[in-house]
Amino acid sequence: MMGCVNEEKIRNFENVLEEIANGFSKIKIKANKIRLIKIPLFEPISVIEIEKTKELQELHEKIVKKLRPYCSYNATKEMIYGADENFSSITLSWINNYLKKSSYENFFPHITLGFGKARKIKPFSFTTSRLALCWLGNYCTCRKILWEKK
Repeated sequence: MMGCVNEEKIRNFENVLEEIANGFSKIKIKANKIRLIKIPLFEPISVIEIEKTKELQELHEKIVKKLRPYCSYNATKEMIYGADENFSSITLSWINNYLKKSSYENFFPHITLGFGKARKIKPFSFTTSRLALCWLGNYCTCRKILWEKK
């Protein structure tokens, strides 16, 4: 999930995430293939497509539903960790439009590799071991972990 939260409400986030984490065990993740995503006015981005399992979808929906009351969607450059002259405004667009464009039925689990076309991969699996609250940087990278539960 992505969104904006005031510093005074971060404790609410932590409490909600703690409750959610206590209700889930590790999740097996299946990485299927590389997918090239084309974005107007940008070089294509390569991502590793993650299989959207029932368990992963449920976790996503629970997080969105429970954290939504504490979020806003009016991110500015000043809110982005380490924003500088190389900052891309698409970062703000992704954050500010997350709820309506990328959540619930639009949820697309993936691992972003970066700009350009990546070579093919063989499908692989791994098991998650933590849930984290991160301060986002440019291109919505997780730049600083604010809270985590293993």
